[in-house]
This record gives sequence, structure tokens and C-alpha cells, in this order.
Amino acid sequence: MIPAALRANPSGWLVVGFCFAALMAVYATRSSIGLMMPFWEAEPGWTRDHASNAGALALLLMAVVSPFAGNLIDRFGPRAVCAGGLCCVAIGVLATAAATRDWHLPAFYGGLVGIGSGAIAMPMVSAAIAQYFASGRGLASGIGFSGATGGQLVALPVLGLMVTALGWRGTYTALGVATLAIAAVAWLLLRRRPEAAEETDARALAPVGERLRYVLSSGTFWLLAIGFLICGFSTAGVIEVHLIPYAEFCGFAPIEGATAYGVHGAFNMVGVILAGFLADRLHRPRLLASIYFVRVLLFAMLTQVAGSLPLLFVFAALYGFFNFAAMPVVAHIIASRMGVGVIGLAMGLIFGGHWLGAAAGAYLGGAFYSLWARYDELWVVAALAVALAGCLSLFVPEDRRREPALQPA
Repeated sequence: MIPAALRANPSGWLVVGFCFAALMAVYATRSSIGLMMPFWEAEPGWTRDHASNAGALALLLMAVVSPFAGNLIDRFGPRAVCAGGLCCVAIGVLATAAATRDWHLPAFYGGLVGIGSGAIAMPMVSAAIAQYFASGRGLASGIGFSGATGGQLVALPVLGLMVTALGWRGTYTALGVATLAIAAVAWLLLRRRPEAAEETDARALAPVGERLRYVLSSGTFWLLAIGFLICGFSTAGVIEVHLIPYAEFCGFAPIEGATAYGVHGAFNMVGVILAGFLADRLHRPRLLASIYFVRVLLFAMLTQVAGSLPLLFVFAALYGFFNFAAMPVVAHIIASRMGVGVIGLAMGLIFGGHWLGAAAGAYLGGAFYSLWARYDELWVVAALAVALAGCLSLFVPEDRRREPALQPA
């Protein structure tokens, strides 16, 4: 199947490969903050609170920048946005490598890296890929999205080896140079205004106010946006922040909790690619609802893992499989239901909500634990919220009339 798809759209699959590499670089940079904290404490003396605040600033800027970057991709194509975003990340990393004062970290890492990451995050990848694909868009998006997991699974361990050999400044210098190289590839590879096999959506050329009104007046958008806000609450907020502390609360050693999180990350990549493949072939709202409903059952499983390391690993694998799986399905629905011409703007707004939900989940987990010294209430709230997301997804209309039929492999 994939060889036939490569022959049919070689330039499109080159873009998918670029998106994979770009997300790997960006997510490795974002994930590296935890790796660098002990080194920053030793030199130049930045505390963990100071580093955490810089990371929070980066997330906030990502939520703000994403809708604007997505709108620019819709209007002008992905070339300048992707290359510019990667350059911003690279300059931020290189400047951080040379930083000496306290204000340098929030300015360079929190500011420049945050702005650049907002321009090259998953919403932008979904918009870029959608402009190069009419058939097989789900699988292409899934493979492109999996670069985010690759940044955590592949690039981050490499950075761990490098920081031991080169120090944190040498490691960040190498990472910045590599990201600049990917930015150059973006400028050479991406066309200004690619056209998928379908006709270019005229909404891409409409004024931004008109396009924003169109997106915000869509019931489909709000059903997906509310569901994805809950998705961010239950994944990036609740599980990614609190799984390892919960494992330690259940009596597991820190290395066992960290290993479980690694298993979770490994299955992310498999799940997002398979979900993208299925989105090309199945009823997408039902597929999205199924992903959410399975998470409800997994939260019930999570309450039973204490004392059973195998069960913890089973949970981590299954939740990882269904963690990123919603992303290509949502992007696929937006592209065909609302049009390629607004996918960047719509996905940017949806992901802004996703990150707000993630912040709420991270905060609520800490607040609940402070109140009751346990996590049970957090899992119950998360399960109920995800059940609501699943129910909302069932009301999303299915519409494939804008898409050509898939070609046989």
C-alpha cells in the first residue's frame, strides 16, 4: 500500500518526512528541559522553579501563536511559517546555549523556543500535510504526527548521551545547528501554495475575519474543540504529568514509573499511525468516540494497578496507544468537513484549547492530591470528562464528499 502511495504522490511523502523530522526536533527541544534542569542548577545556577516558569511561558506562547500560524499556512502555504518557526526554535536554543543571566532563560527558551514551537506544532503539520494530500490524508498525518513521539523516544536519549559527553551548552549548540538545517530543508522543499488533488478551497483567500467567523459558527468545530480540550486534560495534563508520581504513590520504584512512561511513549507512535490509517477508511466520528470511550475504561484500570507492575505496564501501553490517536482523526474531519482552506486556523484554535485543558489537568491533579493525598478523585473526574468527549464526538456529522476514493494498493 505505501509503495503505491509513494509513487502516486512522491512530493507529498517528502513533506511527511520533513514534518516527522521537524516535530522530532521541536519536541526533543521541549522535552529536554527536564533533562537540562540538574545541569542548569550547577551552572549557571538556574533553579528548577525558574526553569519550570520558562517552560510554562513556552507553552503559553504556543497556545497564542498556533491560531495565527495556522491562519498564515492557510493563506500563504506552509513554506515561510515552517521555515520561520524552525529558525526561531534554533535561534532560541543557540541563544540559550550562550546564556549566562537569569532573564536569558525565559527570554530565549521560554520566548523564542515557545514562539517557534507554536509555529511548527501539530496543528501546523496537519495543515501542511492536508495541502499536499487529497487521498490517504489520514495515514500521512499519522506518520507526520509520530515525529513528536520520535522526539521523545529517539532524540531525547541521544541528547542524554550528548550532554554527558559535551555538556549542556555543547549539546544545545548541536541541537540548534541541526534545527537550522531542517529549517533550510523546509525552505527548499515546501512550495509556497501547494494544491492537493482536490480543488483549492477558496476560503484560504478570504479575509481572516470572514474565515474566523466561518470556523466559529460551525457546530462541527465546537464539538471537536470541546472534545479536544478534554483530550488535553486527560492526556498531556493528567497522565503525562501525574503518571510517574502516581506510580511512586502506588509503591513502585522511580525507575519502574519512568519505564512505564517510556512504554507509554513507544505505543504513542504505533497508535497515531494506525489511527491515521483507519481514519481514511472508517466512520471517523465513531472512531474518535471509540478512542475516548476506551480511555474511560483505562482510567478504571488505573485505579487497580497498585501492587501489580505488569498491570501498570499494560495500562501504560494501552493508554499510550490511544493517547495521540485522536489527533489525525480530528485533523481529517476538519479537512473534509470544513475545508483545507481553514484547517490551519481551525486546528490552531483547537490545539490552543488542548493546551489549556492540559494546564487544567496538571493543576487539578496537584490540587486534588493536596486536598486528599490520593489520586482516586482525579481519575474519576478524568474518566467522566473523557466520556463526555466521546458522547460529543458521536454528534459530529460524517462527510467524505470532498474526498476522492482511495486508490487500491
